[in-house]
Amino acid sequence: METKSWWKSKTLFGAAITLGAFVAMYFGLDVSLDEQTQMVDLLVEIGTAAGALVGTVLVIVGRIKANRKLAK
Repeated sequence: METKSWWKSKTLFGAAITLGAFVAMYFGLDVSLDEQTQMVDLLVEIGTAAGALVGTVLVIVGRIKANRKLAK
């Protein structure tokens, strides 16, 4: 089975958005299915960008803290 990072999971974000929409409806706010779908897509994009940013920072910090120089 092919794997993927948790922040790329539309199922995870979809469940969170659905729960949030349920809570919002309890307090009188209506969140349509289209709005929920847009939120899931946006959260997946944000998660992917955040993962790339964290990875880049870790690479830079790792290179700064490295004990050995890079060879040619």
